[in-house]
Amino acid sequence: MTKRVLTCIASGVIALASPTSWACSYDGLFANPFSESYPGALDVSIATQLAIRSQSMKPLELIEGEAGLRRASWWLNLMVKANPDLALLRNSSELKQKVT
Repeated sequence: MTKRVLTCIASGVIALASPTSWACSYDGLFANPFSESYPGALDVSIATQLAIRSQSMKPLELIEGEAGLRRASWWLNLMVKANPDLALLRNSSELKQKVT
């Protein structure tokens, strides 16, 4: 195939991609949590749901946009401070993002 045809096909695939895949899901609003490959992500999701359902943890108010990102970042930083071994996972994820 020519370069032009491949470019058209790639453009079509990108244009038809699901709009939910364009959004940032930092508030835990994944379209399909089972497709997440981050180690322990599913365990955290299940534990959070169990805590909310047993009412040992109240659900947080939904905050959208930059404020929600700040809150999520703040919680993640607290978690890493409480569990320094998680910093290795964060650094490997940052490295993966730089490579891709």
